[in-house]
Amino acid sequence: MKLSKYAFIMRDPSFEVPQSAQVDSPAFAMTVYGVGSMEQACDVAKELVAGGIQLIELCGAFKGEQIEQVITAIDGKVPVGHMEYSDVERKKLVDFFNS
Repeated sequence: MKLSKYAFIMRDPSFEVPQSAQVDSPAFAMTVYGVGSMEQACDVAKELVAGGIQLIELCGAFKGEQIEQVITAIDGKVPVGHMEYSDVERKKLVDFFNS
C-alpha cells in the first residue's frame, strides 16, 4: 500500500485549542497538528484515524507512557512513530533552551 495520508502531532501547553495546517503534494497529504494536552492529542489522533490517516508521527515532547496513550486511544489501528534526538543533538537542544 502506498502512503498517501499521514500526520504529525506536536504538543505544547501554549496550544489552548488544537491548531492544524495541511501540506499537500501530488504524492501525499500531510496534516500537522499542534495540541496543548494529552487529551487533545488522543482526540485528534482518533479523528485522524477516522478520517483515513495511515500513519501518525509524534514530536519529541511525547514520552513513553504518553506515546502509549495515543496508541491506545486509536486502538493501534495505524503505526505511531516518535521523533527523537540523538545524544549529541539532544545536548544542543538543552543548551539552546538553557541559553
